[in-house]
Amino acid sequence: MANDDTHIVLPKDGRRFGLSEFGAPKGKPLFYFHGFPGSRLEARLVHEQACRQQIRLIAVDRPGYGQSAYQPGRRLAHWPRDIAAIADTLKLDRFSVLGVSGGAPYAAACARFMPERLITTGIVCGLAPLDDGELLKRLKGRDRRFGWLKKLPRPLFRPPLLVAGIAARQRPQGLLRLIAGTLPPWDRTVIMKREIGPLLASSLREAFSQGSAGAFADLCLYGEPWGFALEEIRAPVLLWHGERDTVVPCAMGRFLAEKIPNCRGIFLADEGHFSLPLLQAETILTGLMNQDDLPPADDTGPARG
Repeated sequence: MANDDTHIVLPKDGRRFGLSEFGAPKGKPLFYFHGFPGSRLEARLVHEQACRQQIRLIAVDRPGYGQSAYQPGRRLAHWPRDIAAIADTLKLDRFSVLGVSGGAPYAAACARFMPERLITTGIVCGLAPLDDGELLKRLKGRDRRFGWLKKLPRPLFRPPLLVAGIAARQRPQGLLRLIAGTLPPWDRTVIMKREIGPLLASSLREAFSQGSAGAFADLCLYGEPWGFALEEIRAPVLLWHGERDTVVPCAMGRFLAEKIPNCRGIFLADEGHFSLPLLQAETILTGLMNQDDLPPADDTGPARG
């Protein structure tokens, strides 16, 4: 069974982090960085796959989410220090990291600032730096909406997040249905599955358990400079992105794969934003831990019927 009881980790500076473990307790350590908005409970979706791969999946709430204390003025560069402190508390020397969607910038920061401790870095349907003018020029049609995250005054982010937070705490299943209604069929069908929907709803509710401060901080960070250039990343990175992703466009995945020097990008023709991490979880975890089993870089993968 998954151990999704919350463990409060107290690094030397006394800050509180919410943490849950899934997969194999004595397996290969892999830190899981949840999406936006999300929580550590998101990782429960891949518990069984992690068990089969003998992976100890360690999921941490970012500050202000779930059970992790809010951190005023946090930056992406703070996250590697936080993960290093948590790993020290857990007596882990080296480990892998996996960032999904809005968790991808945090995985990239770890690859930039603590490569000596990482075995593998994984990015799945990951967000790219939204302050990069070259990236924004590549975005077409409705994907150009990401440019507004850089331009809009930050106070305008608060009202929708406050509403989302109330909905997540009071009617998480209803909020999930609303989200599903905005998605194409290949993603909508997946997240409304009986074995998936309740777990996603639970993660949403936990994400806003303290309010919307964590989500607001994330949204602000996504529209600001990351504090490092992708070209500065020297750690090996494995990246997966779905060609049919309508939430984080595939152009972002290709941008990351192009700019990160030692990045192996795998692009799946028939996967979307939710179908990719949920339906391809075992393939992704296998690839992270057994890189010899990966398909060639920039592979489009087999079509699904």
